[in-house]
Amino acid sequence: MPNSPSVQLPDLLSVARTLELRTNPHCFTVSAASQAWFTAHPALTEAERTSLASVKPGLWAAVCFPTCDPPQLRLVTDFLTALLISNTRLVHGQPCPSGDLAQDPLFQDVLKRILACPASETWRVRFTQSCAAYRNAAHRFQNESCPNLYAYIPLRRALSGLPLLFDLVELAEGLKMPPPDDRWQEAQKASADVIALSLDVMAYNNDQYLGNDFNLVSIIRTEQDLSHQAAMNAAFVRVQAASARFVSASESLRGVPQAVATSPQPSWIQSLSLWGAPKQSSESPTEPPLLERDERLYLRGLEDCIAGTFYWAYESETYFGKKGDEVSKFGWVFLRRREVEVEAGGAQQ
Repeated sequence: MPNSPSVQLPDLLSVARTLELRTNPHCFTVSAASQAWFTAHPALTEAERTSLASVKPGLWAAVCFPTCDPPQLRLVTDFLTALLISNTRLVHGQPCPSGDLAQDPLFQDVLKRILACPASETWRVRFTQSCAAYRNAAHRFQNESCPNLYAYIPLRRALSGLPLLFDLVELAEGLKMPPPDDRWQEAQKASADVIALSLDVMAYNNDQYLGNDFNLVSIIRTEQDLSHQAAMNAAFVRVQAASARFVSASESLRGVPQAVATSPQPSWIQSLSLWGAPKQSSESPTEPPLLERDERLYLRGLEDCIAGTFYWAYESETYFGKKGDEVSKFGWVFLRRREVEVEAGGAQQ
């Protein structure tokens, strides 16, 4: 598309390169089983069934949950598959089913299996609240006008489904977390914002093409009257701020001022073009055990979700088609036709 304007994505991977990328060894078998099950799912359209191989929800689950057993990985994979399909339907203007999430044909079976797992009553209440927050955000997306920037960020956090994913970290690993205090809540919110706002930057080209203004870049562009590139750069500032909040919350929870040790990565991770240099360990080997074991594993799970999602986003064809590797290296994206035609007409929709 030689006549299409291009934008260069900011270096989104810079906020994740200090985190170790790990993957679950059961990725292939669990992904295949989940895809086969969804292929026969009556709630999916033929186009949705066909898209599963290119969207790669199984990869997303495997890099966010690198240490859980196959049954738990299967639950997460099925949940993420339903979440991706649900959000794709919303963006394309398909109606969100009424009622709670557990009655949605897309989620009904997987949520029933999740809630059948051994878990504390506190966790069940929190997970139910996260389900309600996601469904409420979906209805707001469908029925309300696009909010301003400050109202949008918490809405985007809920609509991403990431609070639900973080609840599953505790369930899949069999962890017992104390009631969340302010520091834990900040770590959860900040990690969700790092992921959700980064995905907005990646999704901007597709969203503007579809006329979806519920996007961080679009909102900044409208509110501040900026060009595509300037708005994208301003959005990245928000991503960096969320990353700094997560680092600060993590260090506060660990009781250490900063990471001080280097941990070498396995050779297969060093070979990944997305990651490059070995990670800086987020935990010193001589660090006193200020966090209980389960708390340390949960914080590590949040880091896995950040690193894993960034890797998946470029490997999946969701945002960049088959050019994810090229975009990850150079950052250039040609804007799709709708925005070009709007600008040529001298008005913005």
